[in-house]
Amino acid sequence: MAQKAKYGKWLTPEGLTLLRGWARDGLTDEDIADNMQISSSTLYEWKKKYMEISEALKDGKEVADYRVENALYM
Repeated sequence: MAQKAKYGKWLTPEGLTLLRGWARDGLTDEDIADNMQISSSTLYEWKKKYMEISEALKDGKEVADYRVENALYM
């Protein structure tokens, strides 16, 4: 039950914004899991189970990838 309570906070608008920001800052999934105080395998499972978490991380990483691509062409 503790695990269920833990993922709930990350499904809130505030939690999703934080996840998106960490991904945008270039943190790896392992770093993000550490920040969330969960294991990498738990984050992987949550990304599969909760589309909101997966999408927030994907959106943030797209911004980070875009920044890297632009820096390469400068």
